[in-house]
Amino acid sequence: MLRETCDWRRLAGDASLAALLARLGIHYKRGRDYLHSPDPDYPAKRERVAQIVAAARASAGRLVALYLEELPDYRQPTLARAYAATGAAQPLAQRRHQANTATRVIGALNVVEARVSYRQASRLGIRQLVAFHQQLRADYPAAERLFLIEDHGPIHFHPDVLVALEEQENPFPLYRPRHWALAPSPQAVKPWGELHLPIQLVPLPT
Repeated sequence: MLRETCDWRRLAGDASLAALLARLGIHYKRGRDYLHSPDPDYPAKRERVAQIVAAARASAGRLVALYLEELPDYRQPTLARAYAATGAAQPLAQRRHQANTATRVIGALNVVEARVSYRQASRLGIRQLVAFHQQLRADYPAAERLFLIEDHGPIHFHPDVLVALEEQENPFPLYRPRHWALAPSPQAVKPWGELHLPIQLVPLPT
């Protein structure tokens, strides 16, 4: 198609076109999904994260900075490349007839100590997230405050999650679905309303 469209190049064949494209540094590539999510507070959020990390490093353990992430973990293997002996035999991703259900893992990496706290569950909802916050507090009983640096997953900032934490000092607006209530539910206030865990949620730039 390129040779027909660029007939003015008078290329003898595909090999000539391939050589020309190689000289020009042009390659045939697969596209990649991409969504741009502009964040007007990007520099300010990045600077706040840097300040929190620096304060944690200088605090001798009084302040703890943690990067939080969640991911699914499927019970059956995924296909990927692997090293194997030369020949027709290929590495096998051995499957089972059962459903390839996913479990969820949530982890928090201590920026200063490189220590990881984690929790695994079949799902990560409000109850599991609050339980993980309680686990983090138990992991750092001497800390005055924990800073959880995390992405904009709406559940992180759900009112039923925030009710278990100390009053938040985040200077940036948080995204929440419009149908969510602004106040925590009675079902969350009763078990968690008196916890006041010394945890501040720090949103990353989008």
